[in-house]
Amino acid sequence: MNGRFDLSLNAVTVSPTGSALNLDATATFTDFAVQGEGTLSGSVRLWLVTEGLQERFRMSYQNARLTLPTGEVQQLQYDLYGSQTDAQLNLELSGAIGMGNQLYAASSTAVFMAGPDGVMRSGSSQLRDAAGDVLQLQAQTSGRYDLTLTNANGQFLWSSLGLGW
Repeated sequence: MNGRFDLSLNAVTVSPTGSALNLDATATFTDFAVQGEGTLSGSVRLWLVTEGLQERFRMSYQNARLTLPTGEVQQLQYDLYGSQTDAQLNLELSGAIGMGNQLYAASSTAVFMAGPDGVMRSGSSQLRDAAGDVLQLQAQTSGRYDLTLTNANGQFLWSSLGLGW
């Protein structure tokens, strides 16, 4: 590893028994590189709130840039929201992801849900480009997922079905 990593704990509270945790933290990366994995610059803000047996969380990428080993640059400007219990994990996505010179709107069209094994069995999200083309990811009850690509007019262009997580 190489580069700089700063962690700011904005607020932390722990229950008297140590079972509940509330956290607000910001991680800032400056040319942070892991050999063979790429380089990350920018910040990620994390919120975690414990409410009884459920944890709610949000992870916000704020003006982050990921440079892959191939030289491709990805812009990360999105929020990942979720909640978790021992029995279920829920995730939602909103924001934008940039690859090359293209910016894609990222959004959940249905909340992703996983059971205790962590495998997503329902939910969907999409990436939409400036032209209106949509790449849709749909979780299946079997624990697999489907990818489909449609153009701005809703015409089917491509799919790959039954992929594994």
